[in-house]
Amino acid sequence: MIKESEHPEAARVDDDLKKPAKPTDEQRRVDVRENNDLRTIAEIGRWSAFLAGILTTIFALALFLDFNSNTGIDFFACFLLPFAYMAAVLSHRYLVTAEKLMLSAFYADLSVLMAILYACYICGVYYLQLTFVRKTTRATDSHLRLAKFVVEYKPGTPIFPLDILGYVLLAVSTIFLALSISKHTADANGKKWPLLINLLYLHGAMGLGSFYVPFLPMIYKDHQDEQDNMIWQTPLISWCVLFAPICFLLGAYFQSHHHKHE
Repeated sequence: MIKESEHPEAARVDDDLKKPAKPTDEQRRVDVRENNDLRTIAEIGRWSAFLAGILTTIFALALFLDFNSNTGIDFFACFLLPFAYMAAVLSHRYLVTAEKLMLSAFYADLSVLMAILYACYICGVYYLQLTFVRKTTRATDSHLRLAKFVVEYKPGTPIFPLDILGYVLLAVSTIFLALSISKHTADANGKKWPLLINLLYLHGAMGLGSFYVPFLPMIYKDHQDEQDNMIWQTPLISWCVLFAPICFLLGAYFQSHHHKHE
């Protein structure tokens, strides 16, 4: 029997085969290009999440300081918010897909789908508020006032349940986003984000609970006075207090991805 030591050349060949192949110049260029792409996507996600947080804060301030002034600042912030949120979840979906984390990418796909549906509802609602409703605020014609009632966003109007449904879809989107981020950080052995993940779950639970709000009989009173407006203002500001920190934490999450691919 021939010993391996008697054939040193064959042993060296075997050792060379066991060593990982050195990357070629082309592979290095591809890796650099991919890292640059991932950094760009992380940057888009970061600023989109920060923008969503800023818009939510503007909405809260408009409610708190200028609720009945009809300036449209609160409506305009809500109209832009879905675009910023969609850009953030799409950026997350791209990152986890690029890292080949299939289960995390699956949850991210569901989050994006819910975000798109949320955007369709909310953008339609607030576009009506910015255009038709604001222009007919002081209308005296009975037909215009009736049309305004149909599309105005207030508890008791037909458009109110559609707006609530939009935010329910946002809640479902944040639940799937939380599942995706938790799975991603576990599989990638990255930094854990327990506060962000728990806030996303909490937001999802609260949003799902609001699904039943339009079914409450008190919504459909014959007259909504100033006290009623203040009652409905409080849960909206509470939502802002929860969702704004989620957006800023999501921006920090993307920032960590940006540093990871440097």
